[in-house]
Amino acid sequence: MAERNMVNLTITMTREERKALKQIALDKDMTVSALLREWLKEYQIQEGAEKMATIVPTLFEYELLK
Repeated sequence: MAERNMVNLTITMTREERKALKQIALDKDMTVSALLREWLKEYQIQEGAEKMATIVPTLFEYELLK
């Protein structure tokens, strides 16, 4: 794996939320950091798909007007 520059992140949450987050990571056999990176990646993919959904019809309409 390529070397990455890691930083620390502080998140404010309740003890119950912290426990739930740790349990989700444990259930998936991963660290909380890996879980957050996975969620971020999925979010970015979803955001990209939503942006494409708005761009594609516009491009299609452009082609019709030519």
